[in-house]
Amino acid sequence: RKKIKEFNGTIISYLDSYGFDGVDINIEGDVESEFWDNYDLWIKDLARKCSKEKMSISCAIASWFDDYIEDETLDRFDFISVMAYDNKSSAENPATYDYAQGMMEHFAEDRNVDKDKLLLGIPFYGYRYKNNVCTGEVVTFNEIATYNKGSENSDASGTCRYNGIDTVKAKTKLGLEYGGVMVWALGQDASGKKSLLKAIGDAL
Repeated sequence: RKKIKEFNGTIISYLDSYGFDGVDINIEGDVESEFWDNYDLWIKDLARKCSKEKMSISCAIASWFDDYIEDETLDRFDFISVMAYDNKSSAENPATYDYAQGMMEHFAEDRNVDKDKLLLGIPFYGYRYKNNVCTGEVVTFNEIATYNKGSENSDASGTCRYNGIDTVKAKTKLGLEYGGVMVWALGQDASGKKSLLKAIGDAL
């Protein structure tokens, strides 16, 4: 507990020194089981410190590790970004509209998270597929839209599977049924009329 409080104090000091208005918790990759044993203690103390400093605390979450997080821990966050992508087991696309819809319903209905706190994650990247199997090779939307004419209006081009403009607009409207959307990541977007960020703005 002492180390957690000291660590959180360092986080708050860092946020304050750079004028940030909050912190986002994003757990990636494999972690030791004991990490999850102390996760609520960490977030409880950090959320209290953020509230005292009038800072927000949020997290990015996915279906593949949400079972490790208790309901009361989710309640401590001001908002939660649902990483409704990277469904590499799909033979169709790692980020279909149906998958996104299912993930949002899961956190709203099964995990009882307030819908206004949920943000739908939209990917600005895709993966290469071979024989309907995801290879794990990442390709940015900018690369896809630049080298494959007309690909911005589709969810598949050559070996690439991703979210094009129409799907992003549809997902944005889905996000409006909740707290909104988040994207990963702006640096992967195309420019001009092909921009997915522009598509989000148009849908809004």
